[in-house]
Amino acid sequence: MILLANTLLTTPAQKITKQRCFPMEIAAKGLSPLTKYNAFLDGLNVNAFVKPYGKNLGDQITSDSKGQVKLLFLMNIAYNENFITTNSNQTILNRNKVFELQDPNGVSTLSYIPVLQKPTR
Repeated sequence: MILLANTLLTTPAQKITKQRCFPMEIAAKGLSPLTKYNAFLDGLNVNAFVKPYGKNLGDQITSDSKGQVKLLFLMNIAYNENFITTNSNQTILNRNKVFELQDPNGVSTLSYIPVLQKPTR
């Protein structure tokens, strides 16, 4: 949920885009053991925003010998403050995001991240 205290930018003519970062812990089981994976959000490669536990941000995602992976995903959401402070165009953020882990053979594991914004007045 995104909440804003500043409601000064409420006219449609103002197009100020901002970013919010939300850290999300993701755990996957039943993957192929010792396999490298790429992370996608809504079809866009987001490997640079994924931190496997015990490693650095952007390091290769590799499942362990049991086929498990734990990582921290830093999801950035760009928004226009007009969408947050009015009831128009709420579909910009009011939809699930598709997070996907894909192995080199193209086999995917999908997860849905619910994203909900609440306008402030």
